[in-house]
Amino acid sequence: MSNEISNYDDVIDSRDVMKRIDELEGELQDAMEEAVRARLEELKDLFQGAVDEMNSVQTLDASDPPIEFDAIVEMAAADATHYLHAEAKKWLLWQDYPDLDDYVKAGVEDALHDMYEEANEYLALLELCREAEGYGDWRYGETLVRDSYFANYAQQLAEDIGVVKENASWPNNCIDWEQAARELKMDYTAVDFDGVTYWLRS
Repeated sequence: MSNEISNYDDVIDSRDVMKRIDELEGELQDAMEEAVRARLEELKDLFQGAVDEMNSVQTLDASDPPIEFDAIVEMAAADATHYLHAEAKKWLLWQDYPDLDDYVKAGVEDALHDMYEEANEYLALLELCREAEGYGDWRYGETLVRDSYFANYAQQLAEDIGVVKENASWPNNCIDWEQAARELKMDYTAVDFDGVTYWLRS
């Protein structure tokens, strides 16, 4: 996990949010697919053991092939992997599961539990993206500013655009940056990031 984003960050770039969503989605899909494969392998062993026992006592006509489950299990594994690629977000949002065995579903839930922090971060970022997309230049790089940091951001912005001189003691030390921040917020929109307010341009 190289680029974790949390609501402790003072400033967040929307491009980093989208990149992190893609990273987490890949990690979580891989974990779920691995869990499904492992569970299906366990089921295959159980099924094959039962089949071997049945074949050892079953009287078959010469034309009857022995009972085998390999192909069935392989098809189930392929179907499950395809479904996970197409519907991973739905799984993470705890919507309907496909018609897989409860044993396999439990494996997926175990995988998500093992990646509890990643899953929570993923869902929080998805919600942030849904709420913030459409404001400013979200797709091409929009700055989100934590509410508790906004006065510092207002001062930095004033210095960057040359309204006040950077590092000057006067008049900077006479400016009410809290008031300046409140007025600047009139051009910004508040969004919620997992319980913390951030601001971005309207």
